[in-house]
Formats: sequence, C-alpha cells, structure tokens
Amino acid sequence: MERETSKRRAQLAQSVRAISSIQSAIAKGEPNRRTNERWKNAAVRAGELLDAGGYLRLPEVLALIPVSASTWWEGCRSGRFPKGVKIGPRCTAWRAAVIRQLLQDLESGSIDGDKA
Repeated sequence: MERETSKRRAQLAQSVRAISSIQSAIAKGEPNRRTNERWKNAAVRAGELLDAGGYLRLPEVLALIPVSASTWWEGCRSGRFPKGVKIGPRCTAWRAAVIRQLLQDLESGSIDGDKA
C-alpha cells in the first residue's frame, strides 16, 4: 500500500512539473505555435487526465510531449511512441497510463530524448 502511495506521489509530481513548465512558457510569452487558447486548454486537460486516468487525444498528448503532430504519428508507426486506441473512425486516443509511462521514460533517459 505504501509503495502504491509513493508511486502515485511520484506520478503527481511529474504531472505538476509538466504543467508548471507549460505554464511558465505561457507566462514568458515564448513564441511558440502552441501558445494559442486551444493549446492552453489542452494542456490543462492533459494534466487533469494524467492524474485521473482515462484517455488523451492528440492535442493533449502534444501539449505534454513537444513534437509536431506529423512527428508523433511517424513515431507511432515506427514504434518509438505508443500506438493509440481507435475510439471512432477518425478519432484516436492514448491511455493516460501509457503516456505517463512515456513521460517517465523520456525523463529517465531510457528513450532517446533527441528523437522525441
């Protein structure tokens, strides 16, 4: 039980770090294609979904992992990034737990960060 609690705390801390880095970039007004209102909302939803579980759609994933959409899709095809779950004919989502694990792997260096 204590092990699960410490794991949950680590996950929450990671989510907080990701959201705070996003918020600081927004506050600094860094020129980025992702500083529009839609992206800000996606970043907030992504943090909430990472904490609660569920599924993240592409805008939420890209709010957490700084790659372009085409790079993300190519990574999914090549196996570098996790494959999504089709939730409709033109809609794909990723499990929050899988994205959380990907973030941990990127942070620990077990996935090459230069490629991601």
